Amino acid sequence: MRDRFFLFGLGVTVLGIFLGQLVADRVLAVSPNMEDKLLLFSEAVHTVQENYMDEINSQQLIHGAIRGMVSQLDPHSNFLNPRTYSKMKEDQKGSFFGLGITVAKRNNNLTVISPIQGTPAFHAGILAGDVIEEIEGTPTREMSIDDAVLRLRGPKGTEVNISIRRDGYEELLDFTIVRDEIPLNSIPYHFMLAPDIGYIRLTNFSETSSDELRDALEDLWQKGMKKLLIDLRSNSGGLLSKAVELTDEFLRNGELIVYTKGRVRGADQNFVAQSDPGHDDYPLIILVNHYSASASEILAGAVQDHDRGLIVGETTWGKGLVQSVYPLSNDCAIALTTARYYTPSGRLIQRDYSNSINDYFNPFPEEDQETNKLTKQTDGGRTVYEKGGITPDVEIEREEVPKLVQKMLDKHFFFDFANYYTTRHPDLSPDFEIDDPLFEEFIDFMREKDGDINLDELDGNAELETFVRNALKGEIISANWGVEESAMLYVQIDNQVQEAAKLFDQAEALLRHYRRN
Repeated sequence: MRDRFFLFGLGVTVLGIFLGQLVADRVLAVSPNMEDKLLLFSEAVHTVQENYMDEINSQQLIHGAIRGMVSQLDPHSNFLNPRTYSKMKEDQKGSFFGLGITVAKRNNNLTVISPIQGTPAFHAGILAGDVIEEIEGTPTREMSIDDAVLRLRGPKGTEVNISIRRDGYEELLDFTIVRDEIPLNSIPYHFMLAPDIGYIRLTNFSETSSDELRDALEDLWQKGMKKLLIDLRSNSGGLLSKAVELTDEFLRNGELIVYTKGRVRGADQNFVAQSDPGHDDYPLIILVNHYSASASEILAGAVQDHDRGLIVGETTWGKGLVQSVYPLSNDCAIALTTARYYTPSGRLIQRDYSNSINDYFNPFPEEDQETNKLTKQTDGGRTVYEKGGITPDVEIEREEVPKLVQKMLDKHFFFDFANYYTTRHPDLSPDFEIDDPLFEEFIDFMREKDGDINLDELDGNAELETFVRNALKGEIISANWGVEESAMLYVQIDNQVQEAAKLFDQAEALLRHYRRN
């Protein structure tokens, strides 16, 4: 099950952060009939503190009470403790201060998944696969990921000492690295998918997203782009203002992007395109999946309702609620749902959560879209559905990863072998191929790592073997030359991307109609 905070952290559509009200004012502004209820709460806290069998952490008790209170409202209202509130602000800002590495626990080892190009860790020579044994002399083996990340981050210009265990070296390698600002790019990569098709991977909506999009569009334009595919799969949202700005790039001045309705003052707003776009003269396809949510749905919904582009993939999550963030004392905050948003055609796409929050976070039962969803009309008269996400114009289900390959991924065989092989072949050429000797070496590596793995499925299964070879090549490319280079390989074997790229005739027909109107 996807827990409540996970989806909030990745998918909240934030209307704004209000800093002007004093906490004391809000505490005093309590209606008379609430006073008795607050007294009841105070009595309950006192009773627990005085009589519970173990010593009580009062902060944990109060935080849990607030979290329980907002959990009664809707799936996306949340209490933010100091750590989660700080993390949310970092994500929205689009940067933080640290070393510039992605880490994960692998067999209880704090392992570097990848250094971010251009960051202090990258310049210091930190490599994918390095195991961080110590941070400032403290062993990391029993350290949680959150604790490790907290120790690695810090003020800009300060130093952090780490000790690395690297394959091929007997002794630990010691590094002293100066923290710097690390960008959290919304667009990790973009490139030409074909000689005339530009591809942009957009992972969230943060303060830097608009500038990143404009830079990517300009770069692709210079490279000959005449068609554009934006990949919003598993993009679970971000700032409402940035969803509006990004959508503005593709719509005409005055066209409605999204509107919100709520009970509090200022919640009812219309958001319209402010200027004629510089990118309205090529066909557009937007690729979505079940985990495209929130701000992603605002962009996809506006493009679909105005017939500006073709939406392709799977029905999106269905989050039509807007949160406002209210700071509290002690560096805490509440992200409170204050409005619903509607697409230009009037669609409320919020998926039902009235029966069970658990069901809400275990989504996508089979539905009869024709009978269970209300309909609206696009500008051109096409039927679109509300209540339950953005239904794509063309549905393309993602191919399942073969079970054997999933097992290899779960056991980190591709990642581990890529780093093992890279260490032993520092002069590997970018045009390398997974030839038979290299493939057999990988097979032997897996058997040595796990004597129980059954690789018999590969015998005589050319399609499965090709899948494994491509996955291995992509991981080796990532270890040597970065994520963007490996992504250029992976999209060639991504059935949703490849099938979407065949649909530009439909996107061009929509564009012609859009221009006439």
